[in-house]
Amino acid sequence: MEKTQRKRISQETLDIINSIPILDLANVLGDHPKRVGKQYQIYCPNPDHHENTSDSYIEPNKNLFKCFGGGGCGAGGSNAFSYYYWHEYGRAYDKTNKEDRKNFPLVVTKIADLMGIQIQYDDGSYVQPSGTTSYVPRNPQPKELEPQSIKICDAVYRAFLSLCPVYKEHGLEWLQERKYSKEDITTIGLRSVPAEETLYSILKELIARSYPLDRVPGFSQRLIPDNIAAQYPAELIEKDNEGRGYWLWTISASKGYFIPVRDHNGYIVRLRVRRDEGNPKYIWFSSQDNTAIEKEKYRLRRNGVSSGAPINVVPPVSQIKTWEVGTDLSAIYKVDVVVATEGEHSAKRYSISA
Repeated sequence: MEKTQRKRISQETLDIINSIPILDLANVLGDHPKRVGKQYQIYCPNPDHHENTSDSYIEPNKNLFKCFGGGGCGAGGSNAFSYYYWHEYGRAYDKTNKEDRKNFPLVVTKIADLMGIQIQYDDGSYVQPSGTTSYVPRNPQPKELEPQSIKICDAVYRAFLSLCPVYKEHGLEWLQERKYSKEDITTIGLRSVPAEETLYSILKELIARSYPLDRVPGFSQRLIPDNIAAQYPAELIEKDNEGRGYWLWTISASKGYFIPVRDHNGYIVRLRVRRDEGNPKYIWFSSQDNTAIEKEKYRLRRNGVSSGAPINVVPPVSQIKTWEVGTDLSAIYKVDVVVATEGEHSAKRYSISA
C-alpha cells in the first residue's frame, strides 16, 4: 500500500511567520505587554513559574523576548513561532523533541490564522485564513490610562524633588565621581530616592498642597490589608469600595536617586532612577494600573501610568539656570550641534563642559 505524503508548508510562509513582530503577536494573544522604557513587560505563561511577576520582557527593536524571573523558565527567542510556542506550552521549542516537531505545523497554522496570513504549501496549494478564530484571549485587552499633562507632571515632579533628601553616598558620588559642583547638583535637580518613612511624609505634604498624584508616572496606589492600614498616614489611604482593604499612595522606586528628564520647553516631563543595586542600573520612574489583569489582590496597583521613553534635552547647565519653563530652547539658545549620548550622566557632563 502506497504511503500518503504529508504536504509541507512552504519556506516562504515560514519566513513570513518568523518576520511577524513579537509585540504584535503578544497583543493579539492578550498578553498585555506593558511598556517600560524601550522594552515591554509581560507575565510568564509557564505554569511552574510560581513568582507571578512580570519578569519577562519583549524588546521590539530587536524582536526578542526573554523570561528573567528567578523561578521562571528562562525561555527566550527571536521570532513569532518561538514566542507562540512559549505562550501556549510554557516552555521553549525543542527541535530535538519528537512531540515538539509534531506540533510544528499546527503552531504555524494557528499563528497564520490569528494574524490573517495565507498558508502556502510546496505543492502549490494554499489555505486562506478563516477570518475568524476559535482562539479566545486569556483576558480582554485593558486600556492604558493616559498620563497627566506635561505641565501637571512638571509641577508635581518639581514639588516632589524639592522635598526629597540628598543622602551622603549620593552626594559624594555626584561630587567626586561625576565631578559635579554643588551648584550643578542644585540646578540639574538631582535628589535621592527617599527611604520609606521619609517618603510617606513627602507624599502627605504633596497631597496637603493639592498636587494630583494619579496618572503621574512613578506614583500609584497599591492595595494593602485592613490590619496594616493604621501604620500609614490617614491622608495616604483610601478604603476600597469592594471591602478588600485600603489603597495606599506610594512610588515605584527605592534605593537610588532621581535624574530629571526635560523636554525642549524646559518642562520636567519624567524622572529617571539610577539604582544603587541591581540591573539594569538606570530605569524609568514608571508605574501601572493592573486592576484589569492582576489576580492576587495584594499585587493590585491603580492610578499609575507608564513613563514611556521621552528624549532628554540637556543644554549647558548655565542655560538651565536661566531657562524659563515653557520657552522653546531654540528660541533663546542657538544650537549648532546636537550630541546623542547613551545616558543622562554622559549628557550632563558634556553640557557642563560646553
